[in-house]
Amino acid sequence: MSYMVQNVTRRAFSAVSSAKGKTSEWLVMLADKPGVLERRIRIRPTHSKNFVKLHQSGIVSWAGPVFKEHVKEGLVRPFIGSMMVVNAPSREMVREILEQDVFVKEGIWDWEHVQILPFETLLRRPTNVEGGPGQ
Repeated sequence: MSYMVQNVTRRAFSAVSSAKGKTSEWLVMLADKPGVLERRIRIRPTHSKNFVKLHQSGIVSWAGPVFKEHVKEGLVRPFIGSMMVVNAPSREMVREILEQDVFVKEGIWDWEHVQILPFETLLRRPTNVEGGPGQ
């Protein structure tokens, strides 16, 4: 993880930890820019490694790609964006954390149109769909 991402992650985790009870959930919806699929796939391992660290630190509750259609075995994943829940004291902190991501820096996500919405998880339960989470 780059120094800048580590530094922002440390600051965010400190803010999240010190804000006891003041941290909020934020639903983040990010569309990909047109024509970036090939670059997204190439850059994805770096992005994924950083997001695993954000998840392990508790800053990101869950995250994942959004597809044009459900992925079928043997096909290139038809990525069109990402969604996640970020735990932070403010929308500004969410922006600061995510601005360090390689998908923002490399112009994969349409950062100008990011949606960061107040969110509250009410239920957490793995699905029982064959091959899905919890299987």
